[in-house]
Amino acid sequence: MFSTTGKFHEYISPSVSTKKIYDDYQKALGIDLWKTHYEVFSLSLSLSLSLSLSFSRMQEHLRKLKEINNRLRREIRQRMGEDLHGLRIHELHSLEQEMAESLTNIRDRKEPKCEDPHFGLVDNDDGGYDYGVVLGNGVSSNIYAYRSQHNHHPHLDHHGGGFGSHELRLA
Repeated sequence: MFSTTGKFHEYISPSVSTKKIYDDYQKALGIDLWKTHYEVFSLSLSLSLSLSLSFSRMQEHLRKLKEINNRLRREIRQRMGEDLHGLRIHELHSLEQEMAESLTNIRDRKEPKCEDPHFGLVDNDDGGYDYGVVLGNGVSSNIYAYRSQHNHHPHLDHHGGGFGSHELRLA
């Protein structure tokens, strides 16, 4: 029993225990006081296990991403000529072949663009523009000639087969 001051007092006879009072109270209300306590505990435990599994999956995914990142950084360093000391001769040979193929692909894409003088220009034949008026108004003195130098790039050695360092770095 609780007094008006909020203190708990046990007024039971020696033949009745506190557990029996709780059991009688549960029977009278038709509820199980301990069941809800165990349900909350089991729900808390299952939620904790679920979060733990999710966290471990996230850690595993992060570990895999770090491995991929480290592997890609090592490949970039190797293509820059660094970190080659651990490679075997066949790995060095395959790296050289990959770089030669990459250089060939780049040149194959670049050369048609350099050879076509109209690449990137808009065809304005039917645009209604009168360039004669522009040139006739004295603007022609401000027009500069542009000459494209084909097959010449100061950083690429086309004939020596070398790759050179182009100062490519990871940010």
